[in-house]
Amino acid sequence: EEKGFLAPRREQQGTVLRRVYTYQDLWGVREKLSIWPSRPEKAIISVIATLKGGAGKSTHNQSKAINLSKKGYRVLIVDLDPQATLTALFDIIPDTEIDINETAAPIFLDDEDVQLIKSNIRPTYWPGLDLLPAQLGLASVDTLVVDMLQRGDKREDIIKRFHSALDLVADDYDFILIDTPPAMGIMSVAAISCADHIYIPVVPNFHDVASTTQYLKILSMTLGAIANPRARSVSLFLNRLEEN
Repeated sequence: EEKGFLAPRREQQGTVLRRVYTYQDLWGVREKLSIWPSRPEKAIISVIATLKGGAGKSTHNQSKAINLSKKGYRVLIVDLDPQATLTALFDIIPDTEIDINETAAPIFLDDEDVQLIKSNIRPTYWPGLDLLPAQLGLASVDTLVVDMLQRGDKREDIIKRFHSALDLVADDYDFILIDTPPAMGIMSVAAISCADHIYIPVVPNFHDVASTTQYLKILSMTLGAIANPRARSVSLFLNRLEEN
């Protein structure tokens, strides 16, 4: 406050007058004083993936993104899930505020639309955290890709388009977190193929563990079929653990 980096702000809490600051205020101080964490040489890409909904995939991605942002890292969330839960968690109503052409869909469907990723990314209410949003129309991408493959397009080229799109913005971020659909379609395969780290949420009950076992088999086959996969680790984490 004395140096003018923060506007004086006081809030009466009972008999105590407290200083109150937002994370936006603290981000502004970081910018003024150039106080940043050690940045990775290139953006680290993480994917949280599962075949079963309700495992806490999207909420975990949100928490991870916010925690990285708190530390001063620049974070991009890419929401590829047609349910758009992660998009909604950032106060965006997917199917009324987002058009399908404002999602990642054009990247997969048209080689000339790779550049759209730059204009489709939008800031969130959290400083240092941007979002490529999703909406229900993403559910049609796999069907449309099947038609493209039947017309002669190559799956590898479609996947490379997603890689190219991320490369266009990678220098602007320290971490890129991708939220995939609960299915092994073209969007999930593209995300997995460019991921440095793959995280799988597991709810500790019989059905979820059985589903995860099947998913690990599918993931192993998928990684084996991908040329030069980047994945350095595949990790499982327990979620929605009930203490009793």
